[in-house]
Amino acid sequence: ALATARYRAVYRRIVLVQACTRRLQQRRAYLAELQQITRVQRLVRAQQQRQRYLRQRQLLIRVQAYARTALATARYRAVYRRIVLVQACTRRLQQRRAYLAELQQITRVQRLVRAQQQRQRYLRQRQLLIRVQAYARTALATARY
Repeated sequence: ALATARYRAVYRRIVLVQACTRRLQQRRAYLAELQQITRVQRLVRAQQQRQRYLRQRQLLIRVQAYARTALATARYRAVYRRIVLVQACTRRLQQRRAYLAELQQITRVQRLVRAQQQRQRYLRQRQLLIRVQAYARTALATARY
């Protein structure tokens, strides 16, 4: 009866460890899927940003071409204001790019920290599993003895 109780206790611990391992695998799959989604979102954002940049660049080229032909006319001041506006837009775009690069760096660091924490959790769970398995082996050996 004592050996049966020990066996049940060890079996319960093994089942618990298997459940922990299963949850850990599910968490890994979820994180991989989340990483894929983030990657796709980043690509879409980059593509949209590139399209905005190309539209603004095209507008800048048009305005500059127009300004070259209209500099000698009475519309010089209006064109100059547009050039200044486009330059301001370009400056804001460059600031936005710098901000996005910084944000990307922060995200990368956060991802690394999360991965490190996850690795530490995994190693702790792995260590617990090894301890439980060793305990189970000694308990079984003791029970047989």
